[in-house]
Amino acid sequence: MNLVVDIYSKDGKQSSVDSDSNSENPELVNEENQTAPSGLQSESGREIDVNSKLVDEPNNEHPGPDKAEDCEPDDETESLRQKIADLEDDILREKAENQNTRKRLQKEIESARDSGVEKLVREFLPIKDSLDMGLANLDTTTEIEPLKTGIELTLKMVDDFLDKLEILKIDPKDELFNPEEHQAMSVEATDQKPPNTVLKVFQTGYKLRNRLIRPAMVVVSAKDKN
Repeated sequence: MNLVVDIYSKDGKQSSVDSDSNSENPELVNEENQTAPSGLQSESGREIDVNSKLVDEPNNEHPGPDKAEDCEPDDETESLRQKIADLEDDILREKAENQNTRKRLQKEIESARDSGVEKLVREFLPIKDSLDMGLANLDTTTEIEPLKTGIELTLKMVDDFLDKLEILKIDPKDELFNPEEHQAMSVEATDQKPPNTVLKVFQTGYKLRNRLIRPAMVVVSAKDKN
């Protein structure tokens, strides 16, 4: 059986070879096989290498990864600047609020102090009026009894005034000496009282609730050695 084989040469020309004739001439077959094209041919006759890789041409319409990376630091820097500006604004606002709060508290403290002083003066003014009246009566009377009565009334007004302020009087006569509220001016030896007993009170002490205002000046007893 005879087969006809088409063989392409390097210049693209086609030739037919009979299988029987090639079998008789094996050298011709080998030579033709060696000259056979290893690739495909285009319509123009040029050989195309199928093993070649396609190379994409760069597209200038879209920025490459390097350009995108170059843009990212600018955006990040702008974002950081905005955050810093926001933080600075928050700090200024907080500082202004603290100053306003401090001023408001200071005004409230001053107002409370003025209210306390006003109340204190209002309670004290009747005492001053009583003293002024007693002093004026000294020029018109020679009797001591009315003067004594006026002084007693004035002292009562003072005591009432101190009671309203919740100020307690410290009058520790015949009590045991208390160094937290009493101040010993002298010591007197005696057998009539136990040691460390307050014998006399030179000056009354005062305290506001549990807070000492002034200690009582006292004389304290001691054991008689005789």
